[in-house]
Amino acid sequence: SAYGFRSLGVLVDATFPVLAIILIFLATLAFRLLVTDSDRRMLRSAFGHFVSPDVLAEIERNAGELKLGGEVREISVLFVDIRKSTTLSEKLPPDALVSLINTLLDRWSASIIAQSGTIDKFIGDAIMAFWNAPLSKPDHQYYAARAALGIRKATAEVNADSEVSRIPKERGQWPLQCGVGMSSGPACVGNMGSETRFDYSAVGETVNVAARTETASKRADFDIVIAGALDSLARKLERQLG
Repeated sequence: SAYGFRSLGVLVDATFPVLAIILIFLATLAFRLLVTDSDRRMLRSAFGHFVSPDVLAEIERNAGELKLGGEVREISVLFVDIRKSTTLSEKLPPDALVSLINTLLDRWSASIIAQSGTIDKFIGDAIMAFWNAPLSKPDHQYYAARAALGIRKATAEVNADSEVSRIPKERGQWPLQCGVGMSSGPACVGNMGSETRFDYSAVGETVNVAARTETASKRADFDIVIAGALDSLARKLERQLG
């Protein structure tokens, strides 16, 4: 504008172009902030109830590392459920049964999340969880084994709770017992479902083996059973698991 006025004698008002540039910049900045916030809300919705706050914060910091849609990676899978759940459902009033199951699932979930595990899903009175996804977790089998020990301890604490045990004791359904099955190996992890509704989950033979191992723990008459070889750190917990 100054050059045109001095050299050419033409007066050009630069106010509107400058305002337009500022408005475009602000609109672009607001859009980017909204998109970023939307992505963050999506991540929190997908993982917020199933991983620890530390893991969730790491997911948010490294959102670009998530390969949503499916990838094959080494994971450790854990299944845990209540022993003799059919008998419990027959003997206990429905409201007492639901309260008891929720108490156990809450304590077990806390043990899993405390070891940086990802809770895949709740299946009635059972939980499926895995480690080393969505973000890498070195020595994932070790942390899964520690979670199994935490589940054993949490079950013992529930058994020692006089308020929780009152009705089951009256019906002859005490103490409660849990069964844990674990397996480590390759699996496909990612978003499973439809375009409108999906869950972050894991599928594959490793998951199937873990589920069968949990079932086999009943026949083995032991609360924690691990299929396959143990890594060096997990082997250190072998005596505790025994």
